Amino acid sequence: MRLYLIIIFTLTIILLIILLMEIIKTTAGFLKDKLKESQAREYKDFREAGDLYDTPIKLELFVLENPNSIYCEHAYFEIAEKYLKKKKYKMAKKAYEDFIKMYPKSIHVEIARNKLKETGNTGKEGK
Repeated sequence: MRLYLIIIFTLTIILLIILLMEIIKTTAGFLKDKLKESQAREYKDFREAGDLYDTPIKLELFVLENPNSIYCEHAYFEIAEKYLKKKKYKMAKKAYEDFIKMYPKSIHVEIARNKLKETGNTGKEGK
């Protein structure tokens, strides 16, 4: 009878541990999804604010506040694009170089390299 109780107790503990691990895994996934949603909303807000004023400053602020965000890659690329659009060639060149260095496997790298050539061939210094 005593052995039977020990086995039941052990199985109960094992089941509780498995249940707890599932709860932790589910909670972690939920929190990760919520973080992505939060960063997506924040990135969208920063983008819209930047578009409103046609300035990369809001995107730069987003990158500083969220350095590990999955949206940083897009933000860095957009920063470079905005500088180029404003004809701030030195800043655009630096932003494209930083982007290429930080995200060498990005789908935007080839575009960034071509734009980098444009910034070098303007004949203008810009800001």
